[in-house]
Amino acid sequence: MYPIAIAFLGAMLLSWMLATTEPQQIATRTQVAADAVAANFWAYRGALVSYQNANSAASGNISSLFLTMPIGYVPLTQAPNLPLCHSLAQWSNYIQAGKLYTFSIESAACLPAGAVDAIANRHDRSLMIGIATGTSPATAMTSVFNLSGSVLPVDKWTLPAAAKIQSGALVVIGN
Repeated sequence: MYPIAIAFLGAMLLSWMLATTEPQQIATRTQVAADAVAANFWAYRGALVSYQNANSAASGNISSLFLTMPIGYVPLTQAPNLPLCHSLAQWSNYIQAGKLYTFSIESAACLPAGAVDAIANRHDRSLMIGIATGTSPATAMTSVFNLSGSVLPVDKWTLPAAAKIQSGALVVIGN
């Protein structure tokens, strides 16, 4: 009788331990993935700013090839926990009239859970960080919602149509 009770108690203890540690491990992995994507985004943007400082006449889309060796940006080769809609080339950019637009290629919903918040939190949830709104990348002027939910002033925060920024993309405006 005692061996059955001890086995039952052991099974209960094991199931309780699994029930409490598994969600913690999943949450930790999710947070690590979000932090990795955020660090990669800001490294990409930092490389763009360095490139733009060295090439003041730069405009249009700057190829990642110009950002890797001389400046030191390393693109993600395998981003963890990405939804099915992901692309390994996650970031893009556009420079118009000296203003830098850094953005996700796909919708921010395609980034790992918590990545948008991690990206925003690394820069104190600046008003320069938002989500593109609009019906298509061909829209002449697409406005940006900042992450607090308010619309940024359209006259200062419109996105150039030539940048082809998807609706729903994470966008950081300015250099």
